[in-house]
Amino acid sequence: MDNKLAFEDDLSPLQFAVGTSAGSEKLFRACQTQEGTQQGDAAGPFLFCLGLHPALVKLQEEFLDDFTGAFIDDIYGGVYETRVTRYVDRAEQLLAEKKLKLRRDKSAAWSPHWRQPCDVPAEIAASGVKCSAEGFRV
Repeated sequence: MDNKLAFEDDLSPLQFAVGTSAGSEKLFRACQTQEGTQQGDAAGPFLFCLGLHPALVKLQEEFLDDFTGAFIDDIYGGVYETRVTRYVDRAEQLLAEKKLKLRRDKSAAWSPHWRQPCDVPAEIAASGVKCSAEGFRV
């Protein structure tokens, strides 16, 4: 356990012992993995979300007029197009502090103002985020 994850500190209060009906104690704690959560651990997604939450709160505090939401590891931002690049850059930085990587190639941006690809602002088009003039597939 030489490379301690940054969000392990956020999870340290979650280490606890539980007495069983047989009188023995079992220790429950977050397990270290290189990526994601421990497969098969029903608490894994919850623990991951607890570690991610401080980064999302900080992002929301810094972009008060914008929407920040998430479902497990899918993060959603509703921002004005003038702030898209700054929002994505800051989200990437906050996630990196938790040893998580924002995948720009899996990120998407759309605006009702973008009628054709040439309408996408150059700064956003160059950011590595996929831009769409056609909207989102649901």
